[in-house]
Formats: sequence, structure tokens, C-alpha cells
Amino acid sequence: MGLAVPGVAVSASATEDEVGASGPTLEAVLLPTINGVARYGFQLSATPGEWSLPGATFSYQWLRRGEAIPGATGVTYTLTQDDVGTRLQVRVRAQVGGLVGKAKSEWTRSVAKAVPKVKVAVSKKKVARKSRPHARITVTVHGTKQPVGKLIVRVGKKKLFKKVTASKYGHIKVRLPKLRKKGIFPVTATFRPSAPTKALARPADSRPFLLKAH
Repeated sequence: MGLAVPGVAVSASATEDEVGASGPTLEAVLLPTINGVARYGFQLSATPGEWSLPGATFSYQWLRRGEAIPGATGVTYTLTQDDVGTRLQVRVRAQVGGLVGKAKSEWTRSVAKAVPKVKVAVSKKKVARKSRPHARITVTVHGTKQPVGKLIVRVGKKKLFKKVTASKYGHIKVRLPKLRKKGIFPVTATFRPSAPTKALARPADSRPFLLKAH
């Protein structure tokens, strides 16, 4: 579930020319909020808040560093690479007849990089001692089908290093070292992205695959 981000104390009202000096004003009683996870590739949604007059219609403008994001005028917004490391707001414009009011939400948290999914699979859970089974490792990064970086594969205390190139499309085959003793060996993989994937994703680890040597 996403977190609701409370609005800042920024009220909104119609101008004097629109309503007259003693006329009604259109103000945000409860300010707009942003819901969702501030992470690359995730979608945020805005709620307009509550306003001093009923029957208002609303329009939205998403802001990055206080500046309008071109084309980001819907009630929802999907976070892009340009948003990573920044904070966002949404500005809501309310209208009732000829009255217009505006209000901004609170800033989101700083938009985080994507979390890659790293999965290790070995064709058999039990292998003969001193054999060298193959492991298939899948790296999935939201926003790209061709992640690049370095892969560190651990089998017990042993390490293997593999380069993840764009041509692999996140699928890497690794021949594991010999398992000289009987026992259960956890097989794990760590993905460390490099440019350009590094700009949108952080390092990530797989869950261990338990391999039994007999």
C-alpha cells in the first residue's frame, strides 16, 4: 500500500475581480494529497482535497522541483528516470462556476531508484559431489529490458564474477564450481548495475537457492 502524503499549508482562493470584495471565495479546506510509493516506475495518484464550496471540478498539474512536468496533467502520474532523486508535488485547480482556486500538496519523499529482481535457479536441487551444475540467473529491472552491470554469484564461500551485458537481456547462465564436500550450499547472486542502468536502479540480492551435494 502506498503512503498518503499530507498537503502543505497553502490555501487557494478566487481573485477579487472574479468574486467581488465581499463575495464568496473558493479555498481548500483540506489540502490535496499524493498517494503511492515514491520509487522509479511506480504510479502516484492525487486526491483534490476538500474545498469551501460544493460541486467543484478539478484539474491537476504535477510539479518537479516546483516546475510543471510537461504533459503530467492527470490524476495519476508514473515516475520516470528524470524524477529519481527529486521530490514532487501536485497542484490542483478547483472551479465552481466563475470561482477558481488553487492549492498544492506537500512534497513527496525523494524518488528512489528501482529495486531489481534477481532470481537464481538450478535445474536440480540435488547434485553429485564434485559435479559442476549450471545456474540460470535472471535480472529484471523496471524500465529496461537490457540491464547491464556486474553479477556476483556465491556458492557457499566461493565467488564467481560475471558481466551482465545488454545482449543477455537479463538472462545469465553460470557454471558453478565443484562442490567437493557433501552438504547443503546456498547459491545467491548480487546484481550491481553499471551505466546506464545505474541511473535508474540500485544493487540487489537474490534469495538463496539451496543446493544439496551428495
